[in-house]
This record gives sequence, C-alpha cells and structure tokens, in this order.
Amino acid sequence: MSKRRFGSFAQVCALFLCGLPIVTRLGHLSTVISARNSHQGEAQRTSPISETELPQSQLRWDRGYHKKASQNILDDGNQEAEETVEIIRHEDSSDDRNPALAPDFFAKARTSIPPILNPHDMSLNRMACPAINDTRYSHLRPLKSEPDNRRKYLFTVSLQQCINLLPSVLGPLIEVIRYLGPQNCALSIVLRNSTDGTLEALRLLADELERLDVGYWLSSTNLDPNAGPDDDRIRKLALLRTMALEPITGQHTELNDNNIIHHKSSNIRLAPDTTIISLATVAICAKDILELIHQHAHQSADMVCAMDWWFPSPQHAHAQFSSLWSSRALDGNLFTEILLPSSQDCMKEKEEAEPDLLLLASYPASHARLQAKLPFQVFACHSSLAAYAAQPLADNRVSFRGPRDGECFQGETQLFCKDMWRAGFGRIAVVPSVNVGCPSGDSGPDGGGRVKSVKGFVGDLVGGKEDEEDRIVWQGEPPERVVCMPGFGDQTWLAWDEGQV
Repeated sequence: MSKRRFGSFAQVCALFLCGLPIVTRLGHLSTVISARNSHQGEAQRTSPISETELPQSQLRWDRGYHKKASQNILDDGNQEAEETVEIIRHEDSSDDRNPALAPDFFAKARTSIPPILNPHDMSLNRMACPAINDTRYSHLRPLKSEPDNRRKYLFTVSLQQCINLLPSVLGPLIEVIRYLGPQNCALSIVLRNSTDGTLEALRLLADELERLDVGYWLSSTNLDPNAGPDDDRIRKLALLRTMALEPITGQHTELNDNNIIHHKSSNIRLAPDTTIISLATVAICAKDILELIHQHAHQSADMVCAMDWWFPSPQHAHAQFSSLWSSRALDGNLFTEILLPSSQDCMKEKEEAEPDLLLLASYPASHARLQAKLPFQVFACHSSLAAYAAQPLADNRVSFRGPRDGECFQGETQLFCKDMWRAGFGRIAVVPSVNVGCPSGDSGPDGGGRVKSVKGFVGDLVGGKEDEEDRIVWQGEPPERVVCMPGFGDQTWLAWDEGQV
C-alpha cells in the first residue's frame, strides 16, 4: 500500500461542520475537534401565545416506541403499510429527561414560531434570501397530488440545542414545503441533547404543520456521539440518521438512550419515487434546497450534495471547505492534499488567505466544473444539505452504518456513498452553486450570510445558464482505489470496496 505526503492547509486546523466535530486519529491517539455555536440572544416576542394554547404534550413527556413494523412505509400503491405504535405518557415531571420547564423555555419556543413560518419576519436575524424563481423549479411540483396521500418529498433534519437558530434552519425549509405543496411533503426531525427550549418549539410547530397538511414526525434522544471511542461515535451518528429515516424504512431504532416519539402524523406514506432531503444546522435559503432537488432530478442523480464552508475566524477573508474528511473525488483522491500541521503552524495559517482554487486539482475535469459552478460527479460527498433517492433505503440495499471490523475508519456518509456504488447507485455529485455555512459560532454572528457574500447565492450562480450546459456525463464504474484517511496524518490508498462482505 502506498502512502503519500500532503501539503498543509488551514482547513485541517479546526475542521468542523456547524457544531458536529470531525474525528482525527494520529496512530493510536484520537482527538475530537469540536466547536459549539454561540447562540444569539433572545429576540423580542412577536406573537404572544398563552400557555393554555400549548399542546398538552407540552406539559408531559411522551415516550413512544414501535413494537413492530410489518414493512416499509414506502408505498408502491399495491401494498398496505401497517405498524403498531405504543405510546406511554409520563405525567411525572421529575423524570430526568423532563425537568421542570423554565418559563423562558416557553417564551423562546413561542418567539421562534412566527419567523419560522413567515419568511418576511426577521425578528430573530433570519438570513435575508432572494425570492423563489418559479420558472426554474416549477417542474418539481407534482401536477396533482399522489393517490392516497403518498408524499414525494421527505425532509430529514438533525438538530441539537439550537432554539435561536430555528428560523434560519427551518424557515427556508417551510418555504420550500409550501412551494412544493404541503400535501406532497413529509418532515422528520431528530433532536438530541437539548435543554434550551428547542423541543418545546418543535412541539408547538406540530400544530402548524398539521394545519398545513405536512406529514410530521418528531423524535428525540439522549444519544451522544461524542461520548465514548471514535468507532462508537460513527456508529451513533449513523443511528441518528437512521432514526430520521424511519418514515421510509419502517425500522424503529432501538436505543438505550430514551428514543422518544413526540409527534407522528397519522399518514406519512411515501411515493415510490420519493426524494430524501437531509439537512443539519446550517443557514440556508429556500433556493438552496430547491436547486439541489432540481439537480437531483435534472441530472437523474442518485445523490447530490451542497458544499459546506466555514471561516476560521471573523477576520478570515476566505471561506474554507469543511467536508474534507468524508469527501472523495472521482479518482478516489481527497478534494485537496493535506497534512495535519503542528498547532503553531495551524495558528499561523489561520491568519493567511487560503483560496479554494486548489480544490480537486488532482482531477482536472471536476476542477474545471467546480470553477464554472457546474455539478460534477464524485466518489463520495458529505454536506449539511443533501438529496438522494429513497428507493435503495426502502429496499434495504443500503443504510447508514459505521465501519466494519477491519474496514477503513471513515464517516457514515462516506460509507453510505461506498455502499451506494456497490448497490449500483453511483450517480453521486456535488452541486457547487449551492453553498451553505453555519448560522453562527466561529463563522461570526452571521456565518451563513458571510458564506453567501463570498460564494454567492444560487440565483447569481445559475442565472443565464442553459440546463444542457450543466449535464453530467456519468462514469459508470468507481475508481479502483480510494484514499483511506482515519486521520489527516494517516492516508493510504485502498481498494474502493475493501471490507466488502
């Protein structure tokens, strides 16, 4: 096996993705690099709601679990999806998962709802975004509703401790749902380790979504990916993704960390050609989501990813690509050549300008399309915003998982792409016209807005382009070898399908 030495970049210094740490390994030593968002202060209340208007579930803890799921909920029109759900309600507020709720939790929850539902409500510093272009995305709206309320789009969202960020994260998503037709959409949210009122806001949101006829699934867990060894961390991240996909797979994730279903719409059956759109805690615009869904359909792709960026400091002029660990070019190489530098080198390089012109330099065809802001095929991509076909998951041909014994240590998203290739779904692409960033934290008070100011809005990058120009010529076979990188200082070329069982 050949090993390679790489030039150092500032991206390696403190890579993170909006609060989700990236694991690095140096020999037998593991280091978790993490960053926590410093949330913005609470804004003034814009829509007073009396506590008597809160759902009763707001005042109790709903502990739910599936006893049995007879088959997938992805409905082909000929099979009836059935499942049995047991709900156990706990009235005792002394439950360690249900401490006495402070009044400001309810205030924060109430305050967050209006700017989530109203794109013109900027009371919580929601990022200003251009209006949706109807002509480009109108083909995404079904001409008529699917029979039997089968939904064509499933949005999955992973959240943690982000009450002040909900308008920036969920607001654009609600815009997209309204545009596509609420009856065509389902939303599955998994919340973990949150004590700031996020759960209360998501419960309040249930009533609004039901009125819109959006299929809504809300669950929470105490599962902490950062507790325990690195190997276990990837497995836990995969479990969290699997939890959000329960409306597709019908498979309940049994955890010992209080997996609780708080809300489940009575009918979330999905169409055979359902598209899954996954979203993490990033500041986005509605057109970011729509462009990704558009490219997924237009390119006949199996999976498409946005590009994630962050700023090492408010003074740093250049945004850094933040998904290096789990992304691989079509030649199997990293998106950029890197070597983990020393801490002193790291601090020095943070102050230096770092252009993204070297991204994908080892694969000129993709590099050229990146510079032209045209979609390009990859072996694996990772992003806070991605769209992919539901069918491989519904058929149990792929799933999110951790590394197997003896398999290269890698993230659950890279393993997912690897398994997609193995199952014959290798049309995986990055859409460089969709650029997203953290809504706060080390990126500054308006990290998402900074990314947009540097990388541009979707409408600025796709305006005037003919659709035929951005067509991908798909490569049917994966690269023979792919870089295995358990840590930034440990990189080895291995067969793309090593560890196959």
